[in-house]
Amino acid sequence: MSQTHSEPKIEPHIARAVHEWISGRREHHARFFFASTGEAASAVSPRVGPRDVLLRPEPAGHEAGRGLVIGYQGCFAELGDELTVSGQTIELQDYIAAAFVDVLGPTVVRFVDIDGWRAFLDDAEIARESGILPPQLRDPRMQLADRTALLDPFGVAPADSFAIGDDGRVTFGAQGADLGTADDPATFEVEVPRLAAFAGVVPLAELTEALKERVWLPRLLALAELRRALPADLSSAPVSGFGRVLVDDGGADAFPQTLDPFVLSSGGSAPVLADPVTRRQFRLSEETARVVEIVQTSSSSERATQRIAAECGIAMSAAERLRTQAVEALSVHHGVVGSAA
Repeated sequence: MSQTHSEPKIEPHIARAVHEWISGRREHHARFFFASTGEAASAVSPRVGPRDVLLRPEPAGHEAGRGLVIGYQGCFAELGDELTVSGQTIELQDYIAAAFVDVLGPTVVRFVDIDGWRAFLDDAEIARESGILPPQLRDPRMQLADRTALLDPFGVAPADSFAIGDDGRVTFGAQGADLGTADDPATFEVEVPRLAAFAGVVPLAELTEALKERVWLPRLLALAELRRALPADLSSAPVSGFGRVLVDDGGADAFPQTLDPFVLSSGGSAPVLADPVTRRQFRLSEETARVVEIVQTSSSSERATQRIAAECGIAMSAAERLRTQAVEALSVHHGVVGSAA
């Protein structure tokens, strides 16, 4: 009798930790330490707290810290490098190259240099105008490293991802700012803006300017994440604000907040409101969909009410009721104003 062999499956808690490390999302763990050598791991292990994760070359051995220790094989510094954790191999690719290679399995995409960052911005502009996401954001097998930092790029908080090199230098993640040395306790206590996760490949001034000019960029990334979770009939549906608008009245003065629900068209069916946080979906009437878009693209309740009244041909009092219902029942919010508005 022939035997079938299956690939080893990574344990769920390990997979969850690795995903948090790659994406920058923090749900179950607080900080991540990626050590390039066993010596680097030993140097930082006393700083690993109970909710922290230490990734170190195998054999992992005993560590002084109290957190989760994950052993890995391989390396993760140059393009094409592979990291194997619990039998699962992850490949590293440059943002530009990732659009042209055959993706065979889990792949982490990084901005290896400033050209990759600028290509990402170009792709984002196209996606905003057309609604079509680039494969690096669309393909569920590819994960943009530290993408969560772009959801709140100017938020300042203690560094929560540390890459420790064989020279003892510590950076904010693999592509971020230099924080100091592993033997200095202050290195692991510094507060940084989230966008510093990319300051190792792009000057901080250029990062700041690019993101201030594109206040809609975090929402584009939130949409990319949502698309991965939507059913097939909605995974490529047109989205309000990206390639189309429902209300073209010239009154919009704001952009929807990053994690506000999205209004999607569904062929000949009613529009759908999809929440990127809860992943819940609701069918809307055409009028309600327009009201939602107006609220999200208005900087104040007064402006939104005036626009709703004009769009629907109703009295201000009735328009205010529709605005209030959208805010309270559908959890939508007024938009944020940015330089691009």
